[in-house]
Amino acid sequence: LANRALSQLYGVRMENLIGKTDAELITDPAEAEKFLKDDMQIIETWEEKSIFEQKFTDKKGTVHWLHTVKRPLIGDMGVENILGIATDLTERKILESQLRHAQKLESIGQLAAGIAHEINTPTQYVGDNTRFIRDAFTDINRVLGKYDELFQKAQMGIINPETLNE
Repeated sequence: LANRALSQLYGVRMENLIGKTDAELITDPAEAEKFLKDDMQIIETWEEKSIFEQKFTDKKGTVHWLHTVKRPLIGDMGVENILGIATDLTERKILESQLRHAQKLESIGQLAAGIAHEINTPTQYVGDNTRFIRDAFTDINRVLGKYDELFQKAQMGIINPETLNE
């Protein structure tokens, strides 16, 4: 037996699936060998096998990821068939990959924000102190200018009360 989902996955008409093993339908020799080894293990041990992530490349070259459970169907002659139930994990794997990528970008963003903060803090400190010194020197220059004016007037002997108040 075979269902439409398997037919679409393999890219083969349903009637062409009947009587074939996974290994006969897979175009990638390494993947076919892996599927065949799994089947042989089930036939030899008579035990179910769960394959949590199994790579499968379809005829178009698209990679699919499957979670597969294979069970032996035992008859009078031992294991006569293998029942395989597969769940296509491809979309979930793509979403996981996108999530990992987004998390990396988020981490880079946090790192960049931290670096910017570490650069901005001392820069702001220097800028604030520079403005303070500029303002202080402006005030000091104004006072020194008035003292110079007072000194000049004192030398000429014309100090008036207004100049002293300034």
